[in-house]
Amino acid sequence: MSSGHEMWERRLSMVDRIEPVGALGCSVGIGEALRNGSTYFPKAGERRVLILVPDNTRDVPCREALEHLLPELEDVGVEILIAAGSHESCTPKDLGLDGLGVKIRCHNAFDEDDLVTVSNEINRPVVVNRLIATADLIICIGIVKPHHFAGYSGGLKGILPGAAGMDFIKGNHAMRDAPHCEFGSIAHNPIRNDIERCTSYIPARKLCLNFVRDKEGETHWWFGLASEVYQHWNLGDAARICYNTPVLRRYKKVYVKGDACESSNLYQTTRWIAHAGPWLKEQGTMILLSDCKKGIGCPYAFLAADGFRSGIGRYIPDQCTFKLKSTLTVKDLTGLYCEPYLEDLDLDLDVDDPDACFINNASYLLPIR
Repeated sequence: MSSGHEMWERRLSMVDRIEPVGALGCSVGIGEALRNGSTYFPKAGERRVLILVPDNTRDVPCREALEHLLPELEDVGVEILIAAGSHESCTPKDLGLDGLGVKIRCHNAFDEDDLVTVSNEINRPVVVNRLIATADLIICIGIVKPHHFAGYSGGLKGILPGAAGMDFIKGNHAMRDAPHCEFGSIAHNPIRNDIERCTSYIPARKLCLNFVRDKEGETHWWFGLASEVYQHWNLGDAARICYNTPVLRRYKKVYVKGDACESSNLYQTTRWIAHAGPWLKEQGTMILLSDCKKGIGCPYAFLAADGFRSGIGRYIPDQCTFKLKSTLTVKDLTGLYCEPYLEDLDLDLDVDDPDACFINNASYLLPIR
């Protein structure tokens, strides 16, 4: 966050503050998680191992995880694929992964030459990166935190959408307004069920090295079968402990700051609206504090004033206003759902205003209404 936003945070500390408060009480490190799940390491005949890591829009200590994981895979062939989904491409250096001695590539959902169909047995072709189709063992590294339409992040989202073709991704995301496509919903979530069903057609055995992080930065890592990520009490219960946050009241003005990785562009920042929306009153105003140094981050149509609510509309009032305190200009935001926040904070914010709040670390909130 820029120094200007740090000044804002000091000023905003004087109004109601809402943020995740759950603590794990103890942590499980990467090494311990790998030892606990050592029986899942490559079996006879699994010679080609593909490790999927998230891109730089996700706050995951990928290098630390890989430095623990790679020594366990010395006897097999290993490649790493950056599971960027439809996001902009990034390099190993962007993720701090240069110098690991392993071939690393970034997935491109639009590159037809790098995609292959592994099944036509469902309502649409299962199209993924070629490395997915040729691997004997796939290991997804990621974080489990609330996701506004997939329930939680992590698990096999590394494959769909992370390493899938664009049309295949669209088929999944088209369900984002369906019932149960919401925070914390797994068992009856159509998007999550689609991810599990579609990836079951991929021949490789699938493992996850996933973690939960609490407000103090303590982490609880888990390693095992991808099908057990959310059922396993270590991550399922830990996520609820860390992220469940009751919505006790609503506010006329809500200032929001989220994960630094998601402040890179407006597309990622828009996620914060779903996390913070339940605290916003009808006809209220939400101010997003995000640098957005990399611009919009997606086609303009995705964030147009008449279409941005898809996937997040259930969390926000029908009538409300969104403003953005960022490096983007009035011209950059023309036609989009938000307008630049140009007010002087000292004049705009009454620190004694009972109808204003500051939501910190919004990316990790799971609102409980």
